[in-house]
Amino acid sequence: MTFLELKLDDGNRVSGTTIWRQGRPENRYEHRAAIKSGSFDAATGAIKLEGDGRRPDGATVAYVIEGTIEKDTISGTYKIGEDSGPFTFKRQ
Repeated sequence: MTFLELKLDDGNRVSGTTIWRQGRPENRYEHRAAIKSGSFDAATGAIKLEGDGRRPDGATVAYVIEGTIEKDTISGTYKIGEDSGPFTFKRQ
């Protein structure tokens, strides 16, 4: 499970943290990774977030999250290391 804590700075710059969680509550792995580069285009709803995350084995890998925001939902694709796929985040 992944969560985003986002802040819009200076019009189109996005900062914040990605929170990556894996496993059951009793042995959960959680890693917080700062967003190194983030942008948002209000005209199109496009968002892009980049940074470095850490896998459960300790290896550091780059991540890229790209998508669009519509109301309280962000949908798009992610890539972290060699893993990639679609995602949908809903505001809580």
